[in-house]
Amino acid sequence: MLQTSQLSVSIGDIRIVENLDLQITAGQCWGLIGRNGAGKTTLLNTLAGLRKADSGQINFRGSQLGSIARRRLARQLGLLQQHTVYVFDATVLQTALIGRHPHLGPWQRESAMDIERARQALQAVDMKLLESRRVTSLSGGEARRLAFATLLVQDPDLLLMDEPTNHLDMHYQIGLMNLLTDLVDGSGKAALAALHDVNLVSRYCSHVLCLFGAGEYAAGPVEELLESEMLSRLYQHKVSSVESGLGRQFFPAS
Repeated sequence: MLQTSQLSVSIGDIRIVENLDLQITAGQCWGLIGRNGAGKTTLLNTLAGLRKADSGQINFRGSQLGSIARRRLARQLGLLQQHTVYVFDATVLQTALIGRHPHLGPWQRESAMDIERARQALQAVDMKLLESRRVTSLSGGEARRLAFATLLVQDPDLLLMDEPTNHLDMHYQIGLMNLLTDLVDGSGKAALAALHDVNLVSRYCSHVLCLFGAGEYAAGPVEELLESEMLSRLYQHKVSSVESGLGRQFFPAS
């Protein structure tokens, strides 16, 4: 679905990845991990076509990313930004419907089917009863769930997400990750999510992309890469692990 070849990305003098060869296929859920400032947001924006890479190539469904018209690309690739800030005082339902904009023609209004799709997405994130609320009155967690619902309404084949569990309590973190993995498993979609909780990556992701800094990276199946020694080097803090009924769990050592 998405493939990079010899991709190099940097911010000023800071190299994020160098010669990244990555292939994301349908049915895969990737976790993107690294220390604060490692460049996860910049890499996601680059993969979404919002920022130019230093060198290398990004292909989406066999075409160079930059050659795809933005409206066409938005029907197939969606990006959840790191921060959710609503300025215009629209309702929750009106905001969720923004996800249908790439699918509408000029001056075309949302259909009854579009509205029903939005309501289903709001119900999936436990916001159906809030559809008439003004978005400027939402809490941080409610705004985050609405942003994810809007991405569901957009219905892209590839979901790029920057800290999707940000501001969410434990219940909603698990709920969102369950929704995501069910979506990827059941409909031939794929996802790449920047996450700070390694245990969410261990539990829900099939693959992981690790950013070590200075352009170094590691990418592959979770069961092969996620282990204490690698995470200790990644976060520059000793990490220990235990086996549980949910698989391997990691925690910072003293």
